[in-house]
Amino acid sequence: MADASGASRMRQAVRISPTRPIWAIVRAMRIETLLLALSTFFATIGPGDLILVYAALTEKSTPAERRQFALRGTLIATGILLFFAVFGEAMLRLFGITLPALRIAGGVLLLLISIDMVFARHSGG
Repeated sequence: MADASGASRMRQAVRISPTRPIWAIVRAMRIETLLLALSTFFATIGPGDLILVYAALTEKSTPAERRQFALRGTLIATGILLFFAVFGEAMLRLFGITLPALRIAGGVLLLLISIDMVFARHSGG
């Protein structure tokens, strides 16, 4: 576990600035941070589940249409992720939302969803 000064150096090394090339930022990241980010990304997105949904939704489409759907979906998802990666923190500050408050709200939302699942209540229209 890193000490407080190590965490501070990590934040300074990863901070994006116009004078720092992107490769220097990537090199400054620790492998643990990269693995944590990738594992969180894949656990959240669930590519295995999405493959099954995609196959079911495009069952009657031609291979060319399937490729077009996949490319369009990938580009849209990439755009959304990049937008929030670049502007997300500024948007949270604009609305006065702190990261701990966002985490608490996410936890409450997950709690409510899990309660619905446990009691098998219908939760929507």
